[in-house]
Amino acid sequence: MNPATDARAARESFEKVVAAGKADPSTFVGIALACRALGEAPAAMAAVDRALALEPRNLQALIVKADFLAAAGDARAAVAFYRAAVQAAPRRDALRADLRREICDGDGIDHVE
Repeated sequence: MNPATDARAARESFEKVVAAGKADPSTFVGIALACRALGEAPAAMAAVDRALALEPRNLQALIVKADFLAAAGDARAAVAFYRAAVQAAPRRDALRADLRREICDGDGIDHVE
């Protein structure tokens, strides 16, 4: 399989969801990741910005945006988005018991704040 072909197909699929008026933040994050894989940084950033416009505290979109900014060399902005992601993340006591066990037991973490 060709990764560029896969990314192009993924982008086209996500764009069909947008065209149908059924997009949510994860749709735009998917477009952003596909665009990044295709080397289309401006389109990737525009897509993640659309995700955040729909849901400013979307954890996945915040992390993806921070990753994009870090890759572009904008450490200050990346840190701001990573901090926003930490603030948007659910607290340990808000997680389902099975997820809490997975997070805490799976990698040796004693707690999640």
